[in-house]
Amino acid sequence: MPQFTPGSSIIGKNRRKFMDSSQKLEKLRDIAEEDVVRLLAHRAPGEEYKSIHPPLAEMEEPDCAVREMVEPTEGAKAGDRIRYAQFTDSMFFAPATPRIRPMMWYNRHRGIDVGVLSGRTIIEGRERDIEKITKEYMDNETYDTARTGLRGRSVHGHSLRLDPNGIMFDALRRWAYDERSGNVKYVKDMVGGAMDKEVTLGKPLSDDDLRKRTTMFRNAQGGVWMEGDDPEVADVISEIHWNRTCGGFQPFTKRSDIKGNKDVGVKGVKGMKETFVEYLKYLYIMDKIPGKGRDKEVKWRSSGGDTNNKKGDESVDVDESVAQLGKTCWLEDPNNISLSYIHLVVRTVNTKREWSEYPKRLRGIASEFHKDWPYQIGLIGMQEVKEEMKRCPYSPKEDHGTPCFARIMKETYNQNTESRKYEALGIVVGKNWEILSREKFVLGEDSFLKHGPFPSTRLMLGVRVKHRQKGWIFRFYTTHLSHGDQMEQRHEQIDNLISNIESMVYEGELPPIVVGDFNFGPSESTSYKKMNEYFFLANEKAIGCLPNGKPTAIGVDHIWVGRPSKFPKTKGNFIPLRYHTDSKGAGIDLKTFSDHDSPGMSFKIEKL
Repeated sequence: MPQFTPGSSIIGKNRRKFMDSSQKLEKLRDIAEEDVVRLLAHRAPGEEYKSIHPPLAEMEEPDCAVREMVEPTEGAKAGDRIRYAQFTDSMFFAPATPRIRPMMWYNRHRGIDVGVLSGRTIIEGRERDIEKITKEYMDNETYDTARTGLRGRSVHGHSLRLDPNGIMFDALRRWAYDERSGNVKYVKDMVGGAMDKEVTLGKPLSDDDLRKRTTMFRNAQGGVWMEGDDPEVADVISEIHWNRTCGGFQPFTKRSDIKGNKDVGVKGVKGMKETFVEYLKYLYIMDKIPGKGRDKEVKWRSSGGDTNNKKGDESVDVDESVAQLGKTCWLEDPNNISLSYIHLVVRTVNTKREWSEYPKRLRGIASEFHKDWPYQIGLIGMQEVKEEMKRCPYSPKEDHGTPCFARIMKETYNQNTESRKYEALGIVVGKNWEILSREKFVLGEDSFLKHGPFPSTRLMLGVRVKHRQKGWIFRFYTTHLSHGDQMEQRHEQIDNLISNIESMVYEGELPPIVVGDFNFGPSESTSYKKMNEYFFLANEKAIGCLPNGKPTAIGVDHIWVGRPSKFPKTKGNFIPLRYHTDSKGAGIDLKTFSDHDSPGMSFKIEKL
């Protein structure tokens, strides 16, 4: 089977589909042939084709074995002249990209010549062949009416921001948007000339549909990040680049004969995973170790390789430096883990709404999360969120802490976010997940005797989320239970929590996860046993995982994962990979931003 292109993500799959001529591309529209002729502007509709030689059947040429084996195209048979079409693809999730188009066309068509530039791709061939190809690729899924353009000149606009209707910039204004019908139509031809009639192309695809169809990696706006979400692609590209560069463009040379340090950069596709993990650690350390700048040499370590530090203090030994910082709370060997192996990061954070400087503290919390793990936001459960706030950074109109924090996380990570709120509870979701629904629950109240006539009501907020690429679905909850001196009330709240979560599970979902400020530890046996019967406490997996033996205990901020045996409708499981903490061991130290630490856990998802 041909190896068209690497990658296990939706991007890799879409690229292989586009390149594989055995796979039929989906037809989305049907543009009339005469309208395609109008758009190309090489001839008028109904005009005869011009030729540069007689039809092949009328030509007397000497015998040629190659000519007898190769079936000419229809345009070549007729003697058509050479003409072209040119496509421009927006960097905002256009279905095709300039580098994918030639590989797609060369695999699917003969008698063509393709040229590639930064934002456009030109295809040349016999005139009737070009018309046929242009119609096919304006009709099918490789073309979006808003993010793809047919442009013979003044093609620029692929890297510019979109207009309010999500349409790519066009300096010649070849298109117009019909507000009433939602259709995009061309009012000028491919080179900006006048046409005798407008050509309607149809409605643009939605952003979600474009993200599912695109062949473009983009670490923003909910796209797929190559290095983080599909590192195999980066591995193969690096492998090819290393061989081509260090091999001196000599394909006949064995890789083993090429001089150079093969442990720097690429160590083979299989070994690139370890190199990439070390590289991420390197980038992290350069930002964190005082006095260690980017001009310092980093000693790369491969598993089983030489670990002697021959550069003395000027060299940073990656593994040891990470250990010194207390950032090695891995529950599996990190050398065997790539970023694509980490499907989900879950955090819980109490934001202490009554404290002053609330907007500043939200920014501080976001910064601490980013320092700990800059690769994905994941799912964050919030408690004690300020319900009426002012001066939200980046979005002054936001008056609730949850959407404000979501906007801060978006700016901090340069990734899209979603959020839901329920009084003092909140949930923030990163780019890889979309929120399908929200549920709100009342679990109980605090003790009347301890809190007087106005006891706090204890709530739970839940969302049903779906992974944008994998399609996994599960329920995620955040809550804040009564304090330690109110065990009776808390036990009732836990019973209600379990009952409500049990009733919400759908067939085929992953087990539910609930996080929050539970106000008890394992030493409070009744509360712990109630929860532990239906969930396992992910925090417990991390006891003693740091080099200093911490964490030695579990606080009141928990991450509970549903046991499949107690939620029999579910399929799959969450495998803890890394506990997000610092050297103290109780979670991310939020310093002056909260009186709680913020524990987090990275998971691999196993879907049965």
